[in-house]
Amino acid sequence: MNRTLRRTALQDSSRLLMGLRQNLRPIESIRSSPSLLQIYTSCRQSSSQSSSSQPEPFGSSTLWPVARIYIVGSLVYMIFHWIWWKLESDEIEEKLSDRVANLEQELESLLEERSLARSQSTSGYVSRITSLLHKLVFW
Repeated sequence: MNRTLRRTALQDSSRLLMGLRQNLRPIESIRSSPSLLQIYTSCRQSSSQSSSSQPEPFGSSTLWPVARIYIVGSLVYMIFHWIWWKLESDEIEEKLSDRVANLEQELESLLEERSLARSQSTSGYVSRITSLLHKLVFW
């Protein structure tokens, strides 16, 4: 009976110690857990090791800079093209407005000459007709 008591006492004490150990494990894990700095450095080292071991996809490092240069270059080209077009269209418009003004002056002078010629020719024409009529009537 003594032996059985000892066994049960030992079993009870071992169970008690096991329970205490299980309850103390979270505290021990907090104490032994790595700091954030250690985690960050280990992640950084593992990412640098994994990136150096794997080849980069084609153009992954140069695609965005090339695209940016293409976009900026296209934008600059379009701006300069618009400026050039605007200046040229202003110059053409000025030339055409000068030409229109010259043609209007020429047209006005021609109309004045025509009206003068008509007035002179109609008065001469009327006088000829009247003279012919007088000759016919009073012959």
